[in-house]
Amino acid sequence: MKLTEHFTLEEFAITNKKEFKAENIKYAKKFLDGKIQHLANFAEKVREIIGSAMTISSGVRCPQLNSSVGSSSKSQHLLCEAFDFIPLTITVKKAFDLLRKSNLEFGQLILEIRGDVAWIHISIGFKKEVLISCDGGKTYQEVK
Repeated sequence: MKLTEHFTLEEFAITNKKEFKAENIKYAKKFLDGKIQHLANFAEKVREIIGSAMTISSGVRCPQLNSSVGSSSKSQHLLCEAFDFIPLTITVKKAFDLLRKSNLEFGQLILEIRGDVAWIHISIGFKKEVLISCDGGKTYQEVK
């Protein structure tokens, strides 16, 4: 189901955990009242700022999926207010820098690094908290 020019409902409900795929799509559909559209519109703004297409690696998460990935019970993924992504035509670090220096209103912007893999977590909000997370979320460093 297409939400915006570049994003679909299925992209925001994506998971590589097959056992949660059907439940997660069903959960994401609960947000069709407007929240998932708001998240997709927010993702369009992110895409415009970084000047790159992106792969969403995690968006909306049902409680079971959220728990299985070890995320907080207060995660904004549960509320359809956050997504994780990897830009396709620029580096993750470049995208992170463009977003943190932009005028985009966001809750959290986190550069997530796990070994050789990196991605960006971004949430809807106004806090403008910018962090770098390493070692499976055990280390957070605030970025000014």
